[in-house]
Amino acid sequence: MMYGMTYEQYWDGPAELVKYYRKLHALRAAQRNQELWVQGRYIYDALCAAAPIFNPLSKESAPREYVKEPYPLTAAEATARRKRDEEAEAQKLKDYLLSKMAAINNSRQEARDDG
Repeated sequence: MMYGMTYEQYWDGPAELVKYYRKLHALRAAQRNQELWVQGRYIYDALCAAAPIFNPLSKESAPREYVKEPYPLTAAEATARRKRDEEAEAQKLKDYLLSKMAAINNSRQEARDDG
């Protein structure tokens, strides 16, 4: 993959091609900057998760949990993750309520059997 203009493109190609290569370079630089920023965020989170291990004065001696999945980089990814998290929370609540309902039904059945 070529990132720069060839000699022939520069001297023999259309003049506006230089402008597009400059825009391409700016876009690639911005993308690289974003990638490095995300990488720094992951490193920061890893250090924060491991920080309790390195602090002898901390009451917490176990490392904290690191992020479970990558950060969403687009609005669509963020929406999909939010929806997935909401569905997981709803399922947890449903399971909890079903277990409580079963416990209540069992206690009522035992009361009927004893009485």
